[in-house]
Parts: sequence; C-alpha cells; structure tokens
Amino acid sequence: MTILNENGVTVSETAVNIPGQPLRISDIRSTRVASDTRGIALPVSISVIGAILLVIGFIRASGAFWVPGIMLVVVGWLAWWTQDTRHRLFVTTESKGEVEALVSADKAFLERVVAAIQAARNTPPKSAS
Repeated sequence: MTILNENGVTVSETAVNIPGQPLRISDIRSTRVASDTRGIALPVSISVIGAILLVIGFIRASGAFWVPGIMLVVVGWLAWWTQDTRHRLFVTTESKGEVEALVSADKAFLERVVAAIQAARNTPPKSAS
C-alpha cells in the first residue's frame, strides 16, 4: 500500500523511494528536517557600498556616483529578497548512518514525507496467510 506518492517520492509500508536513493523502512532509525538560513553578509555589503556611492554622488553632484549607488542598493535588496531557503531531509539508517535524503524549498512537503515515513514505521508488519 502506498502512503505517499508526490514529487517523485514514494513512501510505502516497506520502502521509501527517493529518486536515486531507495531506503527500506526497517532500516530507518530517525528523520529530521533542517533549514538553511538566509545569508545576510553579501546583500548588506552590496547595499552599504551602494549607499556610500549614493551619498558621494549627492555630495559631489555627480551622476557617475549616485546612479550606480541606487543600482547597488536595489541589487542588495533584491539579493536578500530572492534568496531561497532550502530545507533538507536527513534520514538516519543503521547501515549508512545519517544521510541527506532530499532537498526542497517546500518545507511542508518534507514534513509530509516525514509523517508518511513515521506512519509506515508504525504500521505493524502483515503476517503471511
């Protein structure tokens, strides 16, 4: 029985099939989702350099400074605003240890995968009749 089949990831009662990385449910010891944080140093640095050029441009009344200054301030803001936060699903197995199983920008999807894995782990094995 398939518990989850979404975005190329299939979780059944016996296995998790992530593209390029099949895992047995019986091997999985734990799962966790970790999120990367947005980098702040580069966008702020770009914006500060732009602000400095903008101030110099207004003091010297020179478009050669304030036009690139405005552009760099905007580029710094866009660099911050458009950063993707990546979420990673780590699975701990007995044979491989902790491995990065899946990366996605959609944390809710990874949480559904974790819930499906937990449901599969909690499903009692069927006896042969």
